[in-house]
Amino acid sequence: MDCIGRYVMSPLLREGKKFHFRCYSLLLGDMTAWVYPQAFILTAGSDFDMTNADSTKHITNLSVNKQFKNHPGQIPCYLPTEYPAVIDSNEWH
Repeated sequence: MDCIGRYVMSPLLREGKKFHFRCYSLLLGDMTAWVYPQAFILTAGSDFDMTNADSTKHITNLSVNKQFKNHPGQIPCYLPTEYPAVIDSNEWH
């Protein structure tokens, strides 16, 4: 599988690990977006290190990382209060 995109050299980290949000959203035909504020955080299996190409430090996919001891799985979070900078809280629907 190939992925074309710019790699973020200094990503936002959670407890030293690269992560991403999994959230439910709805995009309407008029381009209005609705995002359900309860989301999940998925982390990499190891602490992030840009100088090390080990995929466990860069991949945040749950199916890859759930094999690691003490990996937390999907971590529930409420985006407006835990990560308000992700989207301005006045724009949540």
